[in-house]
Amino acid sequence: MKRVISILLTAVMAMSIMAVPAFAAENSISGTDAAGLTIYVKGHEDINKEPKPLSEAPKMDYVKTIEGVTFSNYIRHTERDSKDETNKAIKVCQVYVGLDASMRTNTDKSEFMYFPVGRFNCISSQVIKKYGTSLATSDLNSIKTNTPYLEDYYLNAKDWLDEYCIDAYAAKDRNMDGTWDGGLQWTFHKDPNKVGIVSGNTPGSYKVSYNIRVNQGDKVTYFQVFVTDATNYSGERVTETTPITPAPSTDPVTVAPAKEATAQPTTSPIYINNVKTNFEAYNINGNNYFKLRDVALALRGTQKQFEVGWDGEKNAISLSSKTPYSGKAGTVSTSKQQRKASRTNSAIYVDGVKKDFTAYQINGNNFFKLRDLGQTFDFNVGWDSATQSVTIDTTKTYK
Repeated sequence: MKRVISILLTAVMAMSIMAVPAFAAENSISGTDAAGLTIYVKGHEDINKEPKPLSEAPKMDYVKTIEGVTFSNYIRHTERDSKDETNKAIKVCQVYVGLDASMRTNTDKSEFMYFPVGRFNCISSQVIKKYGTSLATSDLNSIKTNTPYLEDYYLNAKDWLDEYCIDAYAAKDRNMDGTWDGGLQWTFHKDPNKVGIVSGNTPGSYKVSYNIRVNQGDKVTYFQVFVTDATNYSGERVTETTPITPAPSTDPVTVAPAKEATAQPTTSPIYINNVKTNFEAYNINGNNYFKLRDVALALRGTQKQFEVGWDGEKNAISLSSKTPYSGKAGTVSTSKQQRKASRTNSAIYVDGVKKDFTAYQINGNNFFKLRDLGQTFDFNVGWDSATQSVTIDTTKTYK
């Protein structure tokens, strides 16, 4: 009897060995590198690529920081309630960015984890159960900064970040626990083989999405990043890439406003609801500043109109929304010369609430940042690259 059992066990083991392809045995998930971290593809250590130096990363512009993660070519974002693969409730931030956008964290002990199959936090056993053995993955079913990813044990391993059009950059070497210090950045470029549909069902537009978990020390954040070919960026301009003249100059610049500044005349055409309008406008440190009363006059009669008042006792400018401007048209300067600008020292109130605006006085008139007014009174401010012009649309909300 014992001999029969022994023969049966030997036969079963032989069949098991024959059932495993040679690749699986040759490329097992085993071994560790110099840092003591797992080498996922034995015999193919060359694909365990280190990220490029952060100093070589593309410059980031039109930026927005969300939960400690900065996105470039930022368009918009929203939060939603969701669940991960284990049905645990999580908050997911959906972020829309343009092509060649980047996401970056400067927090020590940071790591990005991209889940290409299934939902957040799925592991191989959950993927196998849901999608079948053909999608068996590595232990966390995620692609990290320099960890290759196996779709299953029988396919050749690849540089999967590159396969998904992601470039990785890091400031320092990897920590023993696989995290990164000093700065970690992923940049998304277009996959020429993919054509999707952007919101609004515009055929032919490009859109891909990435489910990315960001670990910053003990902090965990979930992002669904949509990379599109849209260009209606709304993030803040970065100072070193901001030209003196707008291109587009209507976006805010992340610099502290100076008390004294040089105002360059804005030469770009200005359209309000598709009608070309003359304004006295200046560019100061990369932002467009418009004469406050000129804007109020131009918007009179629209749904975004506002009144301008003055309180001499309080030395305060008062703005009242949804109220028609009562003043008269002033003279629009046609001078193309630069002027001196001084920070307005008056308090500014909107509907009785004090606001912190950046405003300048030029030749005794108050000039306000156009985007501040757009955000306050909810009209859209844009840049038409085709006509190189500033656009104001009172039928659309501020973005």
